[in-house]
Amino acid sequence: MTIEVRDKTPSDQVWVEETLTGAWGSTKIAVRGRVFDAAALPALIAGDCAGLATYEIDRGRGEAELVTLNALTPRRGIGTALVEALAARLLATSIGVLRVTTTNDKLDALRFYQRRGFRLVAVRPGAVDEARRLKPSIPLLGEHGVPMRDRLELVRDLASSTANALPPGLALATMVPELYVSDLDASRRFWCDLCGFIVAFERPEDRFLYLDREGCQIMLEEGAAPGRRWLTGTLEQPFGRGMNLQIAVDDIAPILSALEAADWPLFLEPEEKWYRAGAREIGVRQFLAQDPDGYLVRFSQRLGLRPAAAMARS
Repeated sequence: MTIEVRDKTPSDQVWVEETLTGAWGSTKIAVRGRVFDAAALPALIAGDCAGLATYEIDRGRGEAELVTLNALTPRRGIGTALVEALAARLLATSIGVLRVTTTNDKLDALRFYQRRGFRLVAVRPGAVDEARRLKPSIPLLGEHGVPMRDRLELVRDLASSTANALPPGLALATMVPELYVSDLDASRRFWCDLCGFIVAFERPEDRFLYLDREGCQIMLEEGAAPGRRWLTGTLEQPFGRGMNLQIAVDDIAPILSALEAADWPLFLEPEEKWYRAGAREIGVRQFLAQDPDGYLVRFSQRLGLRPAAAMARS
């Protein structure tokens, strides 16, 4: 499913003000020593009022500030759609830098932005305390009960396409499966938000993602998107019948926790299993889950080696 993004119109103004007030306590937003009336800024709206992004453009500096970003339903690709639509609009008008500011308690936001091409460029200790003088309604405690004190600044370099460049130190694997998916946004949420992959690079025009997780790599491409597709038959769910993708990880626990928090069902509950390899056995702790299209994914944590049972008895 593709999420449509459009520019704010005058008829949206009441909804914009209500959304900002509900999310931020006011339409006034303090960013880097300035107070914006976000309701008066240019804005993008996703879907049928499913998300809102407000921003300011500084043409003299060739950059823009993402002032607010709100997805009314989380983990549905709404925030991603808004960010990518804004990036495309800015680049088309020769704006090469997109900035965003968050606070030290916003751990989910920090992860979200870094996975979408932003880089952390500054940490401003005590900046939120200063901003509170401009906007006294800023709470003392933020998400997870963490005191809000510091400002984190991130930048996405649109002009040099760093969002689509390979991360430093990434080497492309010699074998990478490519999966056709029915909804790239839903697949991205599963593979990135729940399973810990990052986007190494992407081609939005092709609905294509190249993902990496500590050297394990996979390509995702939306089957119904424009462009050629190598299909040997009709795609019917569950996709990928007769195979599973084994992914070695240091610890399966964080992935299990993320899946459990998202109420994601498991195909196979965690188990300890020993596989014979010659005269030894390789121990793993593993579980299986299906991605949104039914592809079977097996996460495997190494437990060590031991003599093979048959060999030990001889």
